[in-house]
Amino acid sequence: DDSVQFLRACWNDMTATPRMRAVPMRRVQSLLQGKEGLSFGITKACLGMTQTGARASGASAVGEWRLHPDLGSLRVGPRVGHTTVMADFREQDGSVVPLCPRSALQRAARMAALEGLTFEIGFEVEVVILGVADSGYEPLRGVGHQWCIARAMDHEVVATIIETAIEQLEAAGVFVEMVHAESASGQYEIILPKSTPLEAVDTLLFARDVISCCATARGYKATLHPKPF
Repeated sequence: DDSVQFLRACWNDMTATPRMRAVPMRRVQSLLQGKEGLSFGITKACLGMTQTGARASGASAVGEWRLHPDLGSLRVGPRVGHTTVMADFREQDGSVVPLCPRSALQRAARMAALEGLTFEIGFEVEVVILGVADSGYEPLRGVGHQWCIARAMDHEVVATIIETAIEQLEAAGVFVEMVHAESASGQYEIILPKSTPLEAVDTLLFARDVISCCATARGYKATLHPKPF
């Protein structure tokens, strides 16, 4: 698709912070056609960082892992011109990096399968939409918010952010099951479909990204903090 300009190779670190590298499609095509293969070098410090961007005690920036996109997780979005793929960290020889959270989840699923266990997981995204002011973020105005209250579904952010996000998710193959107002001011719950653990987590992270992107594009802030005020 010529409209896609960037591939987002994404991972979730040990603090549950979403991170990514955006790679121009020209470079992606070059890697796919060459001998290197589709992977990117990332410093080993990437899984030893705190939420503030500092290195945790014992984490080193020396050396690098290879970030390998899992093309089975490829989805269009979260905005025009971008497509997203989740990725795993591997050593230079291709072996699994034990610290890689996505690899650890796959390992847990394989261990469960050896015991005859399988799982289906579904997530709810409870997102708070905040206004943006010169002094910082502020509570959403113009709605008396309560759990499942009808009038909260008529606020402008539902049409411009929540419903737009749901449309984008459906275009990417993620079919939302339900949406309703939650109890905090500006808080909405979006219920995602159930799936295998890996696909469910990949879907959750992508959905969060889409919602956040839709909010930012319209001058709002989306946060997962349940009650910031």
